[in-house]
Amino acid sequence: MVVTRCLVGLVAGAVLVLSGFSAAAARPARLLAHLGVYDFSLAPGPSSPYSGGAARLAVELRDVCNGYSVRERFVLVLYDQAGAPMVTDTRNTAWESYDSAHYRFHQSTRVGGRIVERFDGRARAPVGKKPGRARYQTPEGLEVTLPAGVIFPGAHMRQLIERAQAGKPMLWRSLFDGAGGIGAQGVSAFIGHPKSAPGKRPSLGRFWPVRLAFFPAKARLPDYEMSMRLHENGVISWLRFDYDDFSLSGTLGFFRPLPAPAC
Repeated sequence: MVVTRCLVGLVAGAVLVLSGFSAAAARPARLLAHLGVYDFSLAPGPSSPYSGGAARLAVELRDVCNGYSVRERFVLVLYDQAGAPMVTDTRNTAWESYDSAHYRFHQSTRVGGRIVERFDGRARAPVGKKPGRARYQTPEGLEVTLPAGVIFPGAHMRQLIERAQAGKPMLWRSLFDGAGGIGAQGVSAFIGHPKSAPGKRPSLGRFWPVRLAFFPAKARLPDYEMSMRLHENGVISWLRFDYDDFSLSGTLGFFRPLPAPAC
């Protein structure tokens, strides 16, 4: 489902932010490894099939010495107009190398306790004009060609931060996150001016308001849009997903930094 794809793919990208890496560096700078829990509320639109809903997302980001790994669990409860609930439970693990050349992913979605989607695979990024490739173990035998210019979630979010730090407000990229088995999607970004951290989270430092729109291949209109507060250390303290008939808004509640590895 579209809700699941965007939340898994995008939040995974957000927490897999890779800080500035240069070919001359012996190793990349460290990210803030952390555990965060987000609580979401749903705002139905005038013609929404849902009367309400809520969700919780738990994210664990770790530096594993050869890249960054993320584990997520997202539980969404939607109520139809008669008040009947539908529970969607999505779990995601991903790893991206420091240089964003390699990516591995595992995603599964349960609705009412029954698995309805599962994707497992690994991908290699394009190099110059040579295309990359994603190979899936589930569904077995599925392969997706990644044309020149396609990047993975961590690289995309790193570029967002680099643009924000440079004061450049626009970015367009083709992004592959493995979700849905459908290849890359286009992502446009508008980056606002930096702002001071909210009073409840002063330790996170300043943030940029960022607005993203996600386009299927060759589409002129986006499937959905996302707004977020993106901090310099890669932490997201607030985010919202907008669809045609409802929106989901999430705030970072529980937050705990995790120790760096002894690499």
